[in-house]
Amino acid sequence: MKPELENVSAETLQQVLEWARGAVDFAQDQAPLLAQEILTWGAVEGWFAATVGCLTLSMSILFLLLGVRWWLTKDECSPAFIISFVASLMGGIPAIWGIGTLIKIHHCPRLYLIEELSRMLG
Repeated sequence: MKPELENVSAETLQQVLEWARGAVDFAQDQAPLLAQEILTWGAVEGWFAATVGCLTLSMSILFLLLGVRWWLTKDECSPAFIISFVASLMGGIPAIWGIGTLIKIHHCPRLYLIEELSRMLG
C-alpha cells in the first residue's frame, strides 16, 4: 500500500510541477499583450472622458452666455448661471482627468501600468 501511495503522490507532484511550468510560460507569453491592452484601454478611457468633459464645458459656456444675456436684458440673475457653474464642474473634472491620463500614458507608460495593475490586484 505504501509504494502505491508514493507512486500516486509522485505522479501528482509531477503533474503540479508541469502545470506550474505551463502557467509561467503562458504568463510570459501573454504579458506583453496584456500590457498593450491595458495601455490601449486607458487611452480610450482618457479620450472618452476628455471628449465628454470638453463637450460639457462648451455647453456650460453656452449657458453662461445665455445667462449674461438674460441678466443684461432683465436686470436679474438667471438660472442659467447656476446651470453653467454646475455644468462647468461636471465637465471640467472629467476633462482634466482624461487629459491627465493621456499625458501619463504617453510620457510614462510603465508607471501607468504599475498603477493600473496595483489598482486591479488591490
